[in-house]
Amino acid sequence: MADIELTKQQEEIAKKIYIPKWEKIALDTTPLNRDKVREAVTKLYECGKVKPPFYTIFVKSPLQLCYARQAFDNKMEHEQVRDETTPADWVQENVVAEIERLVKENATYTSTDLDAIIYGQHEASWLAYYDFLKQELKQPDLEVLDGLFEVAKQSGWLAVYENVCFVSEKPTEIHLDDQFNLHSTTGAAIAYSDGVKLYAVHGVELEAWIIEEPEKITVQAIDEQRNVEIRRIMMDRYGEARYLFDSGAKCIHQDEFGELYSKEMPDDETLVFVKVKNSTPEPDGTYKFYTLRVPPDITTAKAAVAWTFDTEEQEYQPETES
Repeated sequence: MADIELTKQQEEIAKKIYIPKWEKIALDTTPLNRDKVREAVTKLYECGKVKPPFYTIFVKSPLQLCYARQAFDNKMEHEQVRDETTPADWVQENVVAEIERLVKENATYTSTDLDAIIYGQHEASWLAYYDFLKQELKQPDLEVLDGLFEVAKQSGWLAVYENVCFVSEKPTEIHLDDQFNLHSTTGAAIAYSDGVKLYAVHGVELEAWIIEEPEKITVQAIDEQRNVEIRRIMMDRYGEARYLFDSGAKCIHQDEFGELYSKEMPDDETLVFVKVKNSTPEPDGTYKFYTLRVPPDITTAKAAVAWTFDTEEQEYQPETES
């Protein structure tokens, strides 16, 4: 499709109508209306010029969806669902029973289990664009997406087969940052009714304990973490200044402006902080100290303090700063 240049009016319509509309769909956590889901699944198959499935099987999370595919492929005979003569309840119960067995056995699955999965409401980011093209710009041949529009509005993830479609429930909660990355520092970033949870900070997936039990984060755990992004999050939750001193950072310079500390970090830039004393005493006559992170190429305490005021070392005049 050729690039399309929008007018200012069209951009405003996209921002005020289509982006909020699809954000709401992406973040919806209401329980599924199964009748509407079945209608949406039928439309999805019909738009793909495929006969609708005999069975729509509901599971509680994307993890169960992967197990459902494994259960269907490995245990249930495909000939059992070649037509509608097999009771739907039997198919549902047998899939659920096999899912429960796989969960109890802590069965693993490979990334290929995600092949051919449709992400339902989580397709919203690109469906919003095509919804706008279809509705506002009347672009041709987009009716083929009507099924995807409908399943995104009505369901979570889906796995499609010739005669069976597996559908996951929507999350019970979902939290994002300003950039629409999964993000929560107080609990799971996304959770499902079967207890499946994913923890993430600014889109970086984490082990649950880093969020739920931050008191267990230690200097050793931080130093042993090979993933730079995860290490930074652990350090932030531990406290950068606290980590700096607890890990034995070296004082590389000091003057009347403060003390400059440095800590080498594997596979990452050097950690450099300046420790300064508040010039205003507390009511009891004591002074508070503050530790501020500065760029790793700074070599003097004065230059570090000057950087915090967005000025050069030679231009920094502390008596004029408040």
